[in-house]
Amino acid sequence: MASRNPETQPTLTLHAEFLPNIRQTTLYITLPTNLDPIISLSESRRAVTVSLPEPYDDVSETIKLPARVNEAARRVLEGRQHTGTGNGTRQKGELGSISRPGSGNWDERELSFRMQIDPGDTGGGLLRPDDEVTSEEYVPWMAGDMGSYTRLGCRGCGKVVLDCAPAPAPGDTGSGWVWKDLPSGNWAEMMDFWHCHKPDTHDHDHGDHTVSIEERNSQVKGYGAANQVVASSGTGLVDVATFLVAEGDCRGLQIQNENSKKTSITCTQCNALIGLEDPIANGWRLLKAALSAYTPSTTEEKGTWHTHPTETVVAAQLLELVERESARRFVVHYSGKDGLLLWVFNPDLRYSTTSTSHSTTTTAHRGMKILFQETSTVEDLLSPENGKPSSLSLEELKLPSDIYKSVYQTLVERNAMLPVSARGFREWRVGILERFERSLNTE
Repeated sequence: MASRNPETQPTLTLHAEFLPNIRQTTLYITLPTNLDPIISLSESRRAVTVSLPEPYDDVSETIKLPARVNEAARRVLEGRQHTGTGNGTRQKGELGSISRPGSGNWDERELSFRMQIDPGDTGGGLLRPDDEVTSEEYVPWMAGDMGSYTRLGCRGCGKVVLDCAPAPAPGDTGSGWVWKDLPSGNWAEMMDFWHCHKPDTHDHDHGDHTVSIEERNSQVKGYGAANQVVASSGTGLVDVATFLVAEGDCRGLQIQNENSKKTSITCTQCNALIGLEDPIANGWRLLKAALSAYTPSTTEEKGTWHTHPTETVVAAQLLELVERESARRFVVHYSGKDGLLLWVFNPDLRYSTTSTSHSTTTTAHRGMKILFQETSTVEDLLSPENGKPSSLSLEELKLPSDIYKSVYQTLVERNAMLPVSARGFREWRVGILERFERSLNTE
């Protein structure tokens, strides 16, 4: 077959989203307006292949679906392909054509198909409406993920900023550092309530081996009903977005903006923001989004440095606020009047795409559907003047400037990744933030 100019070559783009709450997958197909696709569902019902007719039969795309669909989906896909329509077909522009960068000289249209999930498919971490999601599932780097000999380094240049202990020698059983999870943001209010309504525990004397429930909680979790969260040497306290550590345990860091409301902690090698001072806890809060972690085993020194995408850390913060405050709309900003209005439209979805900018054909990703719009009235939204109505449904999320810019850029890129018809909802732009997902234990 003679080669064709890439600029005149027709293209196909597939995008699929699975919504756990309604157990349904929507497949979007973007293709040239005047060509009817050939659509086939794999035998496993976990993948869809779309190709174009001759003379463009060499153009084909396969997408792995986020979940296995039922057998009826085969009739939905294959029974409508010759008509050039799908259930819920969405078309944009005059004569159903749209213009998309990278589509060459071809006008394009979109088809969409809604398919029900196989009721027997419970694998792959699929959620059902009544499933309970805990913070352990969406928060990266909790205490259980860290080790006694973990090192933390600057994400940008790799400089070690926290070395818990030298790498262990074979047979070494030393305890090393201790990592403890901190409670949720409303912990202080819970403790006030506990003190006011403290139950009678009827503790009995069991000699020197007696350890109260409160003491055990303090040892494991890093807090108890009677103690305040304070950084201490040799201990890392972990919350959703930061590690609280003692200043004396850190190295390669410097203090900047000491006279500002929040003192910044930066890397001495690349000057990147690594953390913020917490005077109440008498320590430094190191930002997970600014760090990489290295955790050797207790028997060998070699290991691998790991990082988590910035978006997964911010997504965890949003999910924690959704869970704790029952809020879905947020004012996200770093300083001044400019920021973003975010609406967590769907906190849990799985998606896959063949978009060249974000190809995930081999695996489905778990994310949150976010509606967003820019605003230049952050202060007015958070603190309206007297006489002006305030929105009780808005929660504030203040981020360091670099993290804010990274999240904004991610939302813009994901918006461009989506099918044209799915990029907007009324006055909102639509984006996706990926969620952290803990690996399933197969043992």
